[in-house]
Amino acid sequence: MMNFSRIGWQEARAMLAEYGEDGVHIVDVRDEGAYEAGHVENAIHLSGSNVAEFVQTADPDKPVFIDHVRTQLPYALISAGLATVAFFVSGLVLL
Repeated sequence: MMNFSRIGWQEARAMLAEYGEDGVHIVDVRDEGAYEAGHVENAIHLSGSNVAEFVQTADPDKPVFIDHVRTQLPYALISAGLATVAFFVSGLVLL
């Protein structure tokens, strides 16, 4: 089943505990400077230049957590066949 949702940090932490760090993809779509200044541990910096590569290499069965969602990215990831996509805003945490 494919789905997209916005979650709060408590739900994100619970889901991360359930799936484990290796059981999810965590992506950060903020600009590179913001990412370099600090990001969720193990987050992948995703930008226009590496989205296609991420889609090709990501395990489609792992949920994708997006920090600071960009409007079209969740839909692009779902369309590419990734199973579950959730987003959160840091200070909070993800699916």
